[in-house]
Amino acid sequence: MKFPYSITAIWLATKRCVLCVAMSLWLLCSGCVSESKKRAEAPIVPEAPPSEFDTAANRPPNAKTLYSLSRILAAQGREPECMHVLSRIIDQYPEFLPAYNDLAEAHLRAEDTDSAMAVLTEGLMQAPHDPVLNNNMGMCWLIEGDYAQALDHFKKAEALAPKNPIYLANTAVALGMLGRVDEARENYDRVVTPADAARNMSILARARAHAADELAPTAPTTAPAEVESQSDAEPTLESQL
Repeated sequence: MKFPYSITAIWLATKRCVLCVAMSLWLLCSGCVSESKKRAEAPIVPEAPPSEFDTAANRPPNAKTLYSLSRILAAQGREPECMHVLSRIIDQYPEFLPAYNDLAEAHLRAEDTDSAMAVLTEGLMQAPHDPVLNNNMGMCWLIEGDYAQALDHFKKAEALAPKNPIYLANTAVALGMLGRVDEARENYDRVVTPADAARNMSILARARAHAADELAPTAPTTAPAEVESQSDAEPTLESQL
């Protein structure tokens, strides 16, 4: 397979753009049947709520049929209904892991990383050794800028599925953002060509510099005379650092 190396390039633009990367890395294949097969079983009226879908299919709801419905709703852009169905799956079938990943993804699309992490935490309580859940939690920590936490989850995913190039490359990203460039390059060399590895390392270097600039203290804007007159005032941001 040709492994995509765009994750570090996307990171450079803004943290929010990492959401796009997160979307592309979720493994959401299990439990889904084709739309044509559903139509053969029963017509789906777009406005029908989940309960009507199950009734129309002439079978009781189960995790796979509800999950299939959630995928259709997501494809139609009906996010609130999709999230409602996924929450229902988690409530009724807590062992069905794809629902946690999809619901977390939906929260990320809404730029709600905290809710995504809460969902993944719940999933990891069910399956702490699931590589997909660990990888996706790592992506959330990457978005939050906590590269040490991201690395911890990426390494867990890598240990659980050592042949998966996505986990190796994500580990490289976290290592690179932590300044552990030799280890990052070693990981990249295992999954992409030397030229692509070098390109990624260059992008990571710029991303580290960008992150450092964001954390740098803001220079004071008040004039020296004004600073003296404000000596008894509330501390400035600079003095709090």
